[in-house]
Amino acid sequence: MKKAFSYLWAFDESQDFGWSTDTTIQEYDAMARSNADVERQRLKEIGLAPHHVLMDIGCGTGTLVMEAAKQCKQVIALDASKPMIEHLKKQAQSRELNNIDYVQQGFLSYAHKQDLVDVVVSQHTLHHLPDMWKVQALQGMFDVLKPKGVLFLRDVMFSFDPEDTPEKLEHWIRSVAVEDGEGFPKAFFEQQIREEFYTYTWLFEAMLEKVGFEIQDVFYGNYSAYAKYICKKKVDA
Repeated sequence: MKKAFSYLWAFDESQDFGWSTDTTIQEYDAMARSNADVERQRLKEIGLAPHHVLMDIGCGTGTLVMEAAKQCKQVIALDASKPMIEHLKKQAQSRELNNIDYVQQGFLSYAHKQDLVDVVVSQHTLHHLPDMWKVQALQGMFDVLKPKGVLFLRDVMFSFDPEDTPEKLEHWIRSVAVEDGEGFPKAFFEQQIREEFYTYTWLFEAMLEKVGFEIQDVFYGNYSAYAKYICKKKVDA
C-alpha cells in the first residue's frame, strides 16, 4: 500500500464506533451473528490455499482471520480499533494460532512493508468511508496484492434504482431489524443510514474497475441491500 495520507484534510480513521470494551465487542459479535462455518465457506469461494498470505482489512473480531489462519501460511489482521485487535489476539492465542500478524491501523494510514499478498478481504468496513476515500482504500488494496491476486469484498450496498431508494430502505429496515437483542434494532439501521457512507452497486463497480480490478463474481443479497464481490488484480492495470 502507498504511504498514508498525513495531511490536515485527510479522513479521520481514529473515530470510535462504540465497540471499545470487551463487553461491547462481545455484544457486537452476538448481534452480527459471526459464524465460523460461514467464514470457512467464504474462504472456499475465494480459493484460499496453504501457501497463501491473506490480509483482512477492517478485521473486527476476527472470525474470518482465525479460520484463515488454520488454512494458509500467514494472515495479516488490520483494524483501526485497538480493543478489536486485542480481543482478536486473545481469541487467537487461546486457539494457539501463531501465524497472525496484528496491525492496529486504518485503511488509509497503513503502509505495507512486507511482500505482496495473495488475498485481500474486507467485510462491512468500506461503508465507513465517503466515496472518494473508498477509492483510495481500494487503490491501497490493489497495491498490496500480487498480480492476479484475489480481492473479496462484502458490505451493505444498494442494487436498487435511485428513485426507489426511500421505499427500498424502509422495506429493508422493517425486514432485518430485531428488538430482542439477537440482532441489530431498528434504531441502529436508521442511524447507520443517516451517518455512514453507503453507496450504490453501480457506483462501487465503477470504482473497482477504475482502480484496476476485474470483477470475477458478484452477488446481490436480500432486499437489494447487500453485495459480495470476488475480484482479481489485472496484470496490465
